[in-house]
Amino acid sequence: MVEHLFASRAAGPVFATLIDWATGENVHQHLHAARAFIRLTSHVDQGAWPNLLAMADGDRAHYCDVARLWRLALCEPTTAFDAWEMLGLWVGSTAGEPGLTDAMADLLSQVFIHPSLRLRGRFHLDRMWKTHLDGNPFRERLAELLKEQ
Repeated sequence: MVEHLFASRAAGPVFATLIDWATGENVHQHLHAARAFIRLTSHVDQGAWPNLLAMADGDRAHYCDVARLWRLALCEPTTAFDAWEMLGLWVGSTAGEPGLTDAMADLLSQVFIHPSLRLRGRFHLDRMWKTHLDGNPFRERLAELLKEQ
């Protein structure tokens, strides 16, 4: 189903709706936005750009929106577990892809703007994402992003 969204070019309008929900006043829509976002993030191939990141095509505003949805999903209690796992897969996809490494670093610098997320990010980097990042040079770059400021 997710592949169909990207193949039919419907992911853009769906993504725009999720941003509206995530930034609106209805807290129930925040939860639905986080859940749907996790579904959209699930299409990742090793060494390939995650579709939502590829859609940005260098657009800074899109990166900010993706980061906002990541923060929502990572902090929402009902989506946090799946979100951290999926973010680990995204981070792992950077292996051997220099352009993707830079884009991912740019995105994650926006995701980890809050100290509490950096703390949880360090936990996942050190304990949960070892298999995703084994031998991946991006690990050091991510560790630098996650340092306390």
